[in-house]
Amino acid sequence: MHINRLLQTDVYNLSHGYMKCNVDFEASHIVNRNAPMILFGFDAAVHNILDYKVKEDNIIEACNCARRMNMKFPSELFYKAMKYDSIRDIIQVKALPDGTWVPRGTPFAQVSNIVEGFGELVTWWEPLLLHPWFASSCATRALEMKQYLQHRKERLFRFHSFGFRGHRSMEDAYWAARAWSLFLPSTDDFNVVTDLPGYSIPALAHKVVQNWDNELTCYIEAVKRSAEEGYNAVSLVIDTNSSTRFIEEYLFKVQEVAEACNIKPIYRPDSGDCLALADSIASKLNGRNFGIIIGDSVTFDSAKESDEAWEKLGHSCDLLTWGIGAGFYKDLERDTLGWSMKTCFSNKKDRMKYTDTPIKRSIPGKVNLQCKDGKLVVYPQTQTQNNDSDYVILNQATSLTFKDIKEIANIQDATQNEIILSHELQAKMG
Repeated sequence: MHINRLLQTDVYNLSHGYMKCNVDFEASHIVNRNAPMILFGFDAAVHNILDYKVKEDNIIEACNCARRMNMKFPSELFYKAMKYDSIRDIIQVKALPDGTWVPRGTPFAQVSNIVEGFGELVTWWEPLLLHPWFASSCATRALEMKQYLQHRKERLFRFHSFGFRGHRSMEDAYWAARAWSLFLPSTDDFNVVTDLPGYSIPALAHKVVQNWDNELTCYIEAVKRSAEEGYNAVSLVIDTNSSTRFIEEYLFKVQEVAEACNIKPIYRPDSGDCLALADSIASKLNGRNFGIIIGDSVTFDSAKESDEAWEKLGHSCDLLTWGIGAGFYKDLERDTLGWSMKTCFSNKKDRMKYTDTPIKRSIPGKVNLQCKDGKLVVYPQTQTQNNDSDYVILNQATSLTFKDIKEIANIQDATQNEIILSHELQAKMG
């Protein structure tokens, strides 16, 4: 697939260079204005930009595209950029490592040009730098789900990812699946297990039941054959024809075969009042070795509400697994975390967006982030040594492996919700 990185920007950027009085040096912060988060996916997005080398055919294509929109492309700027091996020789990105817990309002990344005259490139790829809001939002939700289960002292396998097929793009499917696997082990996202661990079990599908002339025979053979293959559990969807008929006529027969084969059946009601059907199964099989998985339009919030209802019915949540598909991510949007990129240095001075809306105010000047007494604090860069910072200069670092990010993410203290501004920075803003 042909990718021209020069086109991956907003059209209004084409006109900003000639509107400014000075583009020698600029710097910007990227901030999560609305909510704390786990930073995820940013490292990869940055390296996609830093590793890019401007080519003449990219410039020509961009000029032609601009012309079709009645705009002029700043080709002179990019012909100058062609002299460099890659964008990393022009632009520097400092950021917290992927996997880090980031309190709300944190300038978790700082972007600046290190070659005079390229200030306008600092924000050229702003859309690409903001795209990892989705991966970070998914990672943050996966952490919340893990914390919920840990608080209840329950197994992490109670949440199982059914998310792959519901995504709008393969890119979203990739990042959501990886975000899930940062904190939760149980998944059907086969598309990303090449370099990360995952866990699942064999499962019956409606198409398999439809393949058999006799429904009960299908259930029994699915149990027997899964046991013969060496599995210790198998999921059985029960609503291909009638969930009620399965529970009334087939349930005990299937359970007895499973017990004889020493394999655990996981019954899956998938339509109608799934919790009521699960209650009927649990009541009939009380004390036997079985499980239940529900994956019909489940969200994290609905799972929590249903857990409470399930316990009121007198059942243990250890019996119940939630298969969560699009409900994992469908309500997430850029404003969930509030990612924003704002100029902090331009035309030889520190700058800020003050605005009448406090939550949209930005932080002036280049900064450093430091952990003091277990809290993340923002300092003006002049108040600290450059090497005394929690920032990593991504130009000088190779991309972290998923294993590295997962290790970072799972040792984070996620209790700080708001960033702390140092006294020096507060005075500067005032």
